[in-house]
Amino acid sequence: MIVVVPLIRDPLMSQGFAPTLTQGKNRRKTLEASALSQRLKDCFAAIKDPRIERTPLHQLGDILTIAILAVLAGGNGWEDMEVDGLSK
Repeated sequence: MIVVVPLIRDPLMSQGFAPTLTQGKNRRKTLEASALSQRLKDCFAAIKDPRIERTPLHQLGDILTIAILAVLAGGNGWEDMEVDGLSK
């Protein structure tokens, strides 16, 4: 069974890339890339890895995190995901 967990609940996401407030009580919280990556890995920690257990080279959470971040960065396929993963 796969459970989908919402990563970020932000009602302002519908505004796209509109300028954000930097001061006051309505200031939007931003995450650094490492914090976002860790949040994604934490969300994927509960997913059981279906691969054969002969010492996989990479953890499933890392693969899923790289895939999502590559797509967000405009990647179009496995090659782009590999390039994005290697560049980090």
